[in-house]
Amino acid sequence: YWLMRGRFAESLEWLNQAIELSTSSLEGRAAALLGRSRIRVRVVDYAGARRDANECLRISRRLGLTMLVSRALNVLGVLSGIQGNLKAAERYYIETVAAAEQVDDRIWIARTRNNLALVRSGRGDHEAARIELEEVEAILAAEGDPYGAGVTMDSLGQVSLKMKNFTAARDYYLRAIAISREFDDSMNIANLVEGLG
Repeated sequence: YWLMRGRFAESLEWLNQAIELSTSSLEGRAAALLGRSRIRVRVVDYAGARRDANECLRISRRLGLTMLVSRALNVLGVLSGIQGNLKAAERYYIETVAAAEQVDDRIWIARTRNNLALVRSGRGDHEAARIELEEVEAILAAEGDPYGAGVTMDSLGQVSLKMKNFTAARDYYLRAIAISREFDDSMNIANLVEGLG
């Protein structure tokens, strides 16, 4: 909700309170740390996001919360990618897939393959990334994850731009915008419109 609406200050206030009050529930603390790490990524507090994701990861591994482990690893991969460390990003994403496979979370596996494809594209292998992303989009559509499919459309748009296929990029961005509208995701729509520019 907060990520889609861009209500970051409100979300941080609530998550800070949840973390302060979560002394009796480590699982609740881990979940709140994960949420705060994701918000901190959006407000460009990368150091805070990394601290939260690492603490979430430590708690989740200790408690055997495999789903939260995979989510925290993904945040660490995103942070590494943003900061230009594609090798670390790839390592975190591979660990994310391994954790998601333990709980047979096919949607999360596919969403993480999206991120791995972007790493490939970042290394210049745009065609392999495009093929991977098309497979991911089909999997997410079949699994009933339209939001994830929309994220993959955005990724296909980015890769198409790098390949100088502007017609395909525009098509992917417009399809992603249509999906974001279904979820009233104003933040993603704003990011996608920028891609159309």
